Amino acid sequence: MTRFLQIARGSASETEYHLLLAKDLGFLQEADFQVAEQALVVVQRMLTALVQKVQPQGRKYKAGQSQEGP
Repeated sequence: MTRFLQIARGSASETEYHLLLAKDLGFLQEADFQVAEQALVVVQRMLTALVQKVQPQGRKYKAGQSQEGP
């Protein structure tokens, strides 16, 4: 399950990039960007907290390390 949550966090980061790009290209007004970014930060924090809750004790995630195997 942790692997799926990591994928969701990656998708949230990708969404953040797309929001920035849309704002920079003029497709998104600053006020709308701020609202969307604040909501995204909340989702990212929730995902991070959930990953920490479901991770086995004593095992911390390291970049590039699989969550499913040793």
